[in-house]
Amino acid sequence: MTMQTKKKLNAIDLYSGIGGWSIGLLMNNINIVQSFEWWEPAVKTANLNLGKNDEPIDIRTYDFKKIPQGIDIVVGSPPCTQFSYSNRGGSGDIEDGIIDLYKFFECISIVKPKFWAMENVPRVKNVLEEQIKKGGQLYKFRKIISSGFVEVLDFSEFGLPQKRKRCIASNIDLELLNSYKVKIKTKTLGEVISSFRSPIIQDMNYKNTFKKIEINDREAEEPLNINEERMNREMKVNHPVYNNMSFPENLDKPSRTITATCTRVSRESLVIKAKGGYRRLSVRERGCLQGFPLSYQFHGGSHAQKLKMIGNAIPPVMTFYLASAMKQKSVKQLSTLDKLSYPIKNKCLSLKTKPDSASARFRSNRAFRYALPFLRFKSGTRFELSNKSSDFRFNFFYGDSKNIKSIDLNKQLSKRCENFIRNYEEELSNEIVNKILKPAYKLHSNKLQLAWVEQTNNHNPFDYLDRINLLSEEVHDKLLDIDEEAIQAFVLKIFKLNCSTKIKEHARRITIGFLVLSLLNQSADN
Repeated sequence: MTMQTKKKLNAIDLYSGIGGWSIGLLMNNINIVQSFEWWEPAVKTANLNLGKNDEPIDIRTYDFKKIPQGIDIVVGSPPCTQFSYSNRGGSGDIEDGIIDLYKFFECISIVKPKFWAMENVPRVKNVLEEQIKKGGQLYKFRKIISSGFVEVLDFSEFGLPQKRKRCIASNIDLELLNSYKVKIKTKTLGEVISSFRSPIIQDMNYKNTFKKIEINDREAEEPLNINEERMNREMKVNHPVYNNMSFPENLDKPSRTITATCTRVSRESLVIKAKGGYRRLSVRERGCLQGFPLSYQFHGGSHAQKLKMIGNAIPPVMTFYLASAMKQKSVKQLSTLDKLSYPIKNKCLSLKTKPDSASARFRSNRAFRYALPFLRFKSGTRFELSNKSSDFRFNFFYGDSKNIKSIDLNKQLSKRCENFIRNYEEELSNEIVNKILKPAYKLHSNKLQLAWVEQTNNHNPFDYLDRINLLSEEVHDKLLDIDEEAIQAFVLKIFKLNCSTKIKEHARRITIGFLVLSLLNQSADN
């Protein structure tokens, strides 16, 4: 059995944000000697909530030799932006991000604490493992990093009502930390949402209860309009490249990961069913999912700033258990966080900020790019309608994210498809082509763009997309009698024998897409 440390431990918090680490440490009776953060709104938020008086500090230029003696714990969450796969499609500046990893471990090497822990996005696990090798930029810290563990942990397994996977590098006892899971209850997004409906609100993460009128930042955004709802749905259910996710969110599980930046229309936004349609989450709901007490105030000057500081934070729910392991508490000694009251009463309320609303104006070149559900085959292989080339046009893409290829849906391709089908069903071929070229299916590029920027109410691009999707299904059903081997042989010629298993598997629908959409491209207004 492990023994709980008697002496009160002293800690410093690097890249401290709005205090996610500090809350977990304080609730374990660990003294925070100093916090280091450069973003002023985050510093203000931590100071006003935790009774501190820290000044903004740029860690990259800080001399850690100034830190006083007697520091037992060093924790921190270096900026994850450059390592995140959501940053420019995973193409962040890793070299720049390593600067902050270096500074964190430089601090460890100088201060020599008893315990240390760093949190970051999962990708950092590979970065650390590569950079401690000979020739790597963290090679000089290899003994420090190798003395502990580098693991990706799912915070929902520690009671956070959010499935948040993060890399934790630390020298605490990992086996002890994982042993806490048997005592911790899994919480869901639905439990968080429903908790705010009662006049008396039970904090989902702590023992505290509040009257609804005592809780601020509960203002819900206006429901998504028809186009916003459809765009969110398509990004999650029919994304051109990425795999499917739930729309609306599944309330019976922990939520998906809360991000620092998202708009009313984005794949990252959490959208739930609500009265009057669908809506995104409020600031307070996000804060609860991120493990902050309901009384915690987010002192951002705008709605976007509040979302950013919450999304960037490390959840206090997780830091509580990490700190408990630093205190060497056994499972028997451990009190789970939801059995404890958050001890700090905050009297300084944050400013009320207005939630985002639907845009009233759009640029004349507003982008549209969505896949046809029937002609989408995942992993980037899809037919889509877009206005990328200024005019609306159907396109076909295949390959992977690092090697995207395309085939031009032009007149030559449509003729090849017509001739192929005519060899089997001449009358049916003529019937199908005549149906595709009916005025009802004509691609009116200019009208679609005017509707897309909401200058007219007619010719909505999504309505047109649905109509063509249905047409493609009808054509497919008419051609089911054509032999599968013949279809595959035809497609092999189109791809010049460079066919993946996916292309062969969906050869029939791909042929239909080639025929229907190349004909429609020819019908487009230029």
